[in-house]
Amino acid sequence: MQNLMCSSKITTNFCFPKNRKILKTMEYKKVLTCGKKIVFRDLVVFVLSSHNPRVGIIASKKVGNAVARNKAKRMIREAYRQNTELNEWELVVIARKSLLSCDFSDVFATFEKLRQKLANERSLQT
Repeated sequence: MQNLMCSSKITTNFCFPKNRKILKTMEYKKVLTCGKKIVFRDLVVFVLSSHNPRVGIIASKKVGNAVARNKAKRMIREAYRQNTELNEWELVVIARKSLLSCDFSDVFATFEKLRQKLANERSLQT
């Protein structure tokens, strides 16, 4: 039975380490109160400039049951992980119920719009 297992290793790392997550309530509150609010159709994003890029994801019971909330969080987490240019910001992303009717490409496009808005703000500040 042991010989049936595949010996090839996948070299791509799809993990999302804890140091990239906002974990504590006080950290969420800091971004929510001091950060800038950007509203999209499927997401509400609070953004705070930081040298330590992290993300916090909120999916309340308004989004749906536990399966739906976890699906929403997985899509947001993956879109954030793939969009590497958001590395100067702490984000708190709040999922809306309409997110469940979207596919991953829509969520990724929303993060691209967010990246463009943040890049425009950076260029205006300098």
